[in-house]
Amino acid sequence: MAGEADFHLLRESGGMVYGLDSTSGALLASADRSTWERRSTIEAFDLAVDPTRAATLLVTTEQGLQRSTDGGRTWSPANSPALLLLLHWSDRGLFAVTTDGRVVRSPDGATWSVTGGRVPGTPAALTDHEDSLYLATLDARVLRSADGGATWQPLPS
Repeated sequence: MAGEADFHLLRESGGMVYGLDSTSGALLASADRSTWERRSTIEAFDLAVDPTRAATLLVTTEQGLQRSTDGGRTWSPANSPALLLLLHWSDRGLFAVTTDGRVVRSPDGATWSVTGGRVPGTPAALTDHEDSLYLATLDARVLRSADGGATWQPLPS
């Protein structure tokens, strides 16, 4: 897709790769990582794909959380707090950051609970590795949480 798409992000589940083109707003999908199908157009900040059902996607938008159960072809509003960032689903569930900095968790992308934590600073990216969450902030810090986002510690630079 060189010269055709500027992927804002890529997410994978079950062999299917989804990408958001930051220039056109297109959601593209590929099973072979060579040919891409344009599934829909949606202005999204972040994307999460269910690790057990590759056709179930969530995106954060200005209108709130949107859900697709057909691989991103159609979207409908999802029940959620106002979200800013999403995390790839993993066996730990789905973590997100609300617009006011609260960390929330969902086992299924439909029901949510507050972890009790807030992110320090303005979040730019959220991910996980093993038993920890990692948060990158716009002021170039990387923070780690070993308790699901309740507390954060800076990583050494």
